Amino acid sequence: MAFLVEDGTGLATSNSYLSVAGFKIYHTDRKRDFSVHTDETIQSALIEASDYIDRRYVYVGYRTRGRAQAMEWPRSSAIDVGDNLIDANSIPYEIAFSCAELALTATAAALIPNIEFDPSGGFVTEQTDTVGTVRHSVKYSTTRGRKAFPSYGSADSLLRRLARFNLQLVRAS
Repeated sequence: MAFLVEDGTGLATSNSYLSVAGFKIYHTDRKRDFSVHTDETIQSALIEASDYIDRRYVYVGYRTRGRAQAMEWPRSSAIDVGDNLIDANSIPYEIAFSCAELALTATAAALIPNIEFDPSGGFVTEQTDTVGTVRHSVKYSTTRGRKAFPSYGSADSLLRRLARFNLQLVRAS
């Protein structure tokens, strides 16, 4: 699949919230050096960052074009923490900026580790294997679901304005 930046129209094949040029402007403005990375490396990192943003967070509203669009944004009926309605035909700056932050991290290490889950939904936190006198032990986390994703402070602080943490659904009577 080719690198395609979401433009706010709900594209069916987009895979990034930010362009390479946008990445470079964002980090240049913050005096961060990314010169060792090729455009292809940055594109891959932007795709990984966008995947992380879509998988890690829960947002209010719904996809503007439903299942016809590839990514979680743009969204209709989306609001920020101040209950301000977000334009349904745009990508909020918080999404673009967090994509830039996460992409720089992704140039050095995977954002979403390959996590092994047990049948109850816990993930493996430690595994020990010994061959001589056979020893095998596995420790599982007691946390579930999205908590298995690593947290990145810069992205979390930006996305906190849009994402909903600890949502509780209540059924209307």
